[in-house]
Amino acid sequence: MIKSMTGFGRCEIANESRRVIVEMKSVNHRYLDVAIKIPKKLTLFESPVRNLMKEYAQRGKIDIYITYEDCTENQVQLKYNEALAGEYLKYMQQMSEQFELPLDLTARSLARYPEILTMEAQELDEKEWWQLLEQAIRGAAEKFVEARIREGVQLRDDLLKKLDVMTGYVEQIEERSPEIIAEYRKKLTDKVQELLADTQVD
Repeated sequence: MIKSMTGFGRCEIANESRRVIVEMKSVNHRYLDVAIKIPKKLTLFESPVRNLMKEYAQRGKIDIYITYEDCTENQVQLKYNEALAGEYLKYMQQMSEQFELPLDLTARSLARYPEILTMEAQELDEKEWWQLLEQAIRGAAEKFVEARIREGVQLRDDLLKKLDVMTGYVEQIEERSPEIIAEYRKKLTDKVQELLADTQVD
């Protein structure tokens, strides 16, 4: 099967909160050269993506563009540092006893002390992200391969048409070759006779 070295594929995969878009295109190259444009957040998947592409192509310079949308990106989680809260409470009780001060402490007031309650960005769910990304890569790669096959078929048909035309020319030449030789021989003879018209040759 003839496959073109040029091709294009695009795939978009989404779930309730995330969307991944993959586009890839290629040109001719002696070896497999994969260049990946991937957001910083997903760079840990660059090597798996590169390995995955080896299933779909053995040659060509392939450019892959990955973009995403994440509705949870701006969401944060509230973290409670229980050990630090205990340290605060221990030292406040110690100060209350040492200086004979009332310990008028509530959970709300304790929560206001630094680092007891913190807001942190949600951690990257690698498994979920890879499931989306792998589906998008495979979807784009399959369309990419289909495009290369389609173009390969067009190249084959074009070459066959050109071969048919060339075969026709060869047949015409072979058919006329005796006439062409005779015509060429006559032209040469006429030319020689013209050149030697006034010359006696032994």
